[in-house]
Amino acid sequence: MENKIEETLLTPQVVIQSKTDSAVRMNYRFYHKTQVGGKWLCVVEKYTKKEMLSY
Repeated sequence: MENKIEETLLTPQVVIQSKTDSAVRMNYRFYHKTQVGGKWLCVVEKYTKKEMLSY
């Protein structure tokens, strides 16, 4: 699962900015073959003010 999380962060298919917190982004990637069929994986990342200033 860890490799899927990393893959989703590095190459998301959809990225959505949070409507309630500008420091939060939701990264989505669809996986066709899971144990229960096709599913979207969502990895949520939140940046601190210090991290945002370094970009």
